[in-house]
Amino acid sequence: QQSLINAIGEKPGIISLSGKNINLLNASFILAQNQGNLSGSSLNIKASEFLTLSGKSPNNEISSAIRSEVLQTGEAQGANIIISAQKLQLRDQGQIQTGSFSESVNGLGGEININVSDTVDLNSGLISASAFSEGSAGNIELSTSQLQVYNAASLTSSTTGSGNGGNIKVNADFIKLAGSFNDVRSTISASSLGTGDAGSLTISTKQLRVEEGASFSSSSFGNGNAGNISIDASELITLDGKNSNFQSNNEPQGTTIRTSVQSIDPVAQQIFGLPEVPTGNSGNLTINTPILNLAQNSVISVENQGTGNGGTLSINADQLNLEQVGKVTAATASGQGGNINLKTENLQIDEGSEITATAENNGDGGNVTINTTSLIAKKNSQ
Repeated sequence: QQSLINAIGEKPGIISLSGKNINLLNASFILAQNQGNLSGSSLNIKASEFLTLSGKSPNNEISSAIRSEVLQTGEAQGANIIISAQKLQLRDQGQIQTGSFSESVNGLGGEININVSDTVDLNSGLISASAFSEGSAGNIELSTSQLQVYNAASLTSSTTGSGNGGNIKVNADFIKLAGSFNDVRSTISASSLGTGDAGSLTISTKQLRVEEGASFSSSSFGNGNAGNISIDASELITLDGKNSNFQSNNEPQGTTIRTSVQSIDPVAQQIFGLPEVPTGNSGNLTINTPILNLAQNSVISVENQGTGNGGTLSINADQLNLEQVGKVTAATASGQGGNINLKTENLQIDEGSEITATAENNGDGGNVTINTTSLIAKKNSQ
């Protein structure tokens, strides 16, 4: 019922909780806020079994949260959030967040380090690291056996200023992203809505499943560059857009893995002070896995809708299957087009699926290089 544990002030404070089951319920908060110019604060939570964040305030405006912030103009860093548990559950928009509001380039947001032996379950929950001014966002590192992100949940880093976004690293045996609600995807993402660069995504897993409109992405909507994406899956990767109800004018329907630079609507451009035509460069996208399946309007892409260059898309897979309008694409508007490099023993393209590199206006189209032992293309594929 909106309880609060806090360490707020000009001198860094430390918060440490240790228990068997730790629950933050009904919009309860743990907050470390650095208002001074000194670093050294930390927020440590150790649950030998469950850590749960769930429940909103009576007016549904506030959710349970663990948060670290840095506010001043000095070189202070926000508190690092360090979590250890057997199972972590975030529900009802429960949040774990770090944020930098500092007007100094050295005013860094805190890091988020999560080590969970069993399952991280994000059910409309949020784990994020953000930068809102000149300071940079902290990095996020998450290690677990299973990571489930669904019902419009997010694991994300972002910047809306000149500071850079944080990098995200995930190490899990099994990862599943699924579902979207209205125009909000379940997502693991890094983004830039300013002049700072978006962070990179590094994923290491046995199996990755991205379904029902969910998304992996690193994106820029202004002058910053999009980050790189690297995914290593030792067993398989499956993208399936089946039953997706995702609808938006700015995003492709279906399930996606992509790095991109995109234009957004004029209202958002005015709010964030963004140019009408973005100038950042797209990042590179690299996927390594024995089996990669794309189905039901799923897309793996590098894209640039502005004046910058498209990134390079590289896939190394023993078996690569595209079916039911599965797509591997590179697209650019004005800059140097993105290249597609595919290396696979067996490549099958079926039912309206395609592998394409395109350019508009004065852009240069990228190259498509396919190295394969067996290629089967049929049913109106390209």
